[in-house]
Amino acid sequence: FYVMRTYAGSRFMTVFNAFYYSWSPYVADLIRESESMKFSARIALAPLIGILSMSEGLVSKLWSLNSEMAVVLGGVVASALIGIVYLLPLMTLGVMLSSRFRKLITRISRKVVIGTWLLCIITLVIGVLGFIEVATMIAASLLVLASLVGSSLGILRIALNDSE
Repeated sequence: FYVMRTYAGSRFMTVFNAFYYSWSPYVADLIRESESMKFSARIALAPLIGILSMSEGLVSKLWSLNSEMAVVLGGVVASALIGIVYLLPLMTLGVMLSSRFRKLITRISRKVVIGTWLLCIITLVIGVLGFIEVATMIAASLLVLASLVGSSLGILRIALNDSE
């Protein structure tokens, strides 16, 4: 509801929808064919629904201050939580099963992660203020990915006692 009412949000949704609808009908067909797949999908999507609902609550509280900022902040929070719920367990498994993956995780500098995140924010602000559609679409999408990966990476590095 809120996302499409902002410039940044509607531009992000253009990119998201192009990605999502490129594969989701095929997955929906597979799920529709099996009761166990339906049950599994409901279980897997329950945290996502909760995260998006919580994020919507955050956006609604901040909406009157600045709608663009509210949607961007809500998106960053939602992305970070989605990363923690869905990506962190996979990354943890990767670290447990592969010493090469563990080395890769510990080599990724916090400065690179934070720098990427800040670059996305700055580009997004420029895109929104200048109504630069392509910059806004790319920056919003990369900000979501950076938040998703950065939150998981940060927690995993803390768990690995990796001080930098």
